Formats: sequence, structure tokens, C-alpha cells
Amino acid sequence: MDVLLISESELKNLTPISKNVDITTYLLQSITTAQLLYIKPLICKDIWTELQVQALDFVNNQIPLTALYQELLDQIKPCLAYYTLYQMLPFIHVKIREIGLIVQTSENSIPADKSDMQSLYQSSLQSAEAFQILLLTWYNENEKLFGFTNCGCSEETNKMTTTSSWFMTV
Repeated sequence: MDVLLISESELKNLTPISKNVDITTYLLQSITTAQLLYIKPLICKDIWTELQVQALDFVNNQIPLTALYQELLDQIKPCLAYYTLYQMLPFIHVKIREIGLIVQTSENSIPADKSDMQSLYQSSLQSAEAFQILLLTWYNENEKLFGFTNCGCSEETNKMTTTSSWFMTV
């Protein structure tokens, strides 16, 4: 399993997720899903592997990432944060329980309606895609600095485009 590239505090600092939300299984699953679906495919396999090795060394031994990989990670985090928010939004309001789908409510608040949820969902996706464009621009400009000239990735995998639905909806 891959090392998660964003912490709870970083996620909360980069997105409108309340500081009062505890990291739970669905939030960790959302980080994992976002990382695997939206971030990993953008990065050359060899660079991804080295990023994971360095991130694991940092988690286990407090060995800092090299400057280049730290910069890559800094570029990844905002994109990953908003894709995580996008992935977790459906599960904030509705929980899957053994008796079926449950809508959570509170005595002191009014749950968001469907249009509020759709607006937040779309806004999260647009932010994620905008940060993805910034990540890809940085990555494409700096990829050669990583030194993997024959990494075995196809040209299509290595050079992702900045085409997104965000440009189509603006």
C-alpha cells in the first residue's frame, strides 16, 4: 500500500474541512482513493516509487525528502487535498450502515440540501482540477531533473495534458 502523501492537519489547512472533523476511516479511505485515482497516474512510475520511498523514510525515520521530491510533494498536496474533499463529500452527509443509507442530522443545525451539496461537490472538483493543472505544469517543466530518462513509462503516461472539465464548464 502506498504512503499517504498528506496529513490530517495539511488536509484541513488546504480545504474548508472543519478543524473539528476527526480523521475517520472514510476520510482516510478518501485520501487513499484520491491519491490512487487522481495523483498516481500523473507521475512517472519510477518517480512515484522514489517519492513513496522517501515519504516512507520520512514517516518512519524522520529523514527529510530531497529538495526536488519535497517540491514535487508540495505541488501534489493542494491537488490531493481537493480531490480528497471531492471523494469524501458524499459520505459526510450520508453514511452506509448495516440497515442501509443513513442521513446524519444534528439538533443544532440544518443539513445541506441537494443543491448545496451539488454546488460544493462541483466547486471541489473545479479546485482539484485547477490545482492539477498547476501540478502538471510544474511536473512537465521539471520532470527531466529527476534523472529518469528511460523510466519505462509511455510518453502518454509521462506527459499528461492539462485538459479538464473545468475549462469546459467555465
